[in-house]
Amino acid sequence: MSFPLQRAGRAVFAGSLITAGLATAANAQNIGYGVTANGTLFRFNPASTATATTIGNLGILPEAIDFRPGTATLYAIDVGPVTTQLYTVNTGTGFITPVGAGFPTTVVGAGAYDLSGAQTFGFDFNPRTLQGDGSVRIRLVSSGTDANLRLNSNTGLVAAVDTALNPGSPFVDASAYTNSGQSTAGGATSLFGLDSIIDDLVLQNLPNDGTITSVGSFGVSIDANPNTAFDILSTNVADDTIADELAFAAFTRTATSGGAYLLYDVNLTTGETTNGRLVGGGLEFTGGLAVIPEPSTLAALGLVGMMSLKRRRRAQ
Repeated sequence: MSFPLQRAGRAVFAGSLITAGLATAANAQNIGYGVTANGTLFRFNPASTATATTIGNLGILPEAIDFRPGTATLYAIDVGPVTTQLYTVNTGTGFITPVGAGFPTTVVGAGAYDLSGAQTFGFDFNPRTLQGDGSVRIRLVSSGTDANLRLNSNTGLVAAVDTALNPGSPFVDASAYTNSGQSTAGGATSLFGLDSIIDDLVLQNLPNDGTITSVGSFGVSIDANPNTAFDILSTNVADDTIADELAFAAFTRTATSGGAYLLYDVNLTTGETTNGRLVGGGLEFTGGLAVIPEPSTLAALGLVGMMSLKRRRRAQ
């Protein structure tokens, strides 16, 4: 009779230790990655951006980058005139590997969409779409043409063409999901985006429906011509609490001399951007931004995810 209680106690104790470790994630040395206009991948600490480490050239200029939730595998999307290609990126060398053969940039007729006329793109893994084959769905949206797609992370192909962004013609040019510490089959998550025309943080709810609503103003004016970049780092896989999310945006301001990119902290409740700072003395994020927990926190997030999955299975 006492053994199950002891086992439960150990589980609670272990969970408490992990949770305590995750509570420090906001102060940990999380790792940010960016890609410059010439396709060079670099690494930096979002909490201390004076220096950055150049890694290598990708050989392409991606539209955006993102990590698969709960892993250190970086993905990039390259939208070409005819074919759009998904890649994985070696974060130690910058070497890229294509995922599949790519898919058409424009489709007419049934399942129509158009990426060719877009200026910028939102690209982010949906952490709550783990499939039976191990793939996860990736959201790809376009500014100007309002495409709203789901991609298959295993094949690199379009998994679904969803309702175009609405109402009107919103200019969503960067996207990020919350609660992205681990991939699961179902659960809560929210899809945020940057609209550099109205200078607002926006919410795409429901993502498949493409409906865009404003959260609030950035508090600064963005230069909409260069690419903007956006990512959300989740510090707790257990829920979808905004307080557990660290959001970052990189863009140039109309008031910034020389068009330098600044990295900002983003308040997901109000939309306000604060603490603008240069990265590596002035590196830019034309090819995207992605942030990942430092290795020990990433491992803890994975363990919490497995424990949560086991609890759900036992409850079924």
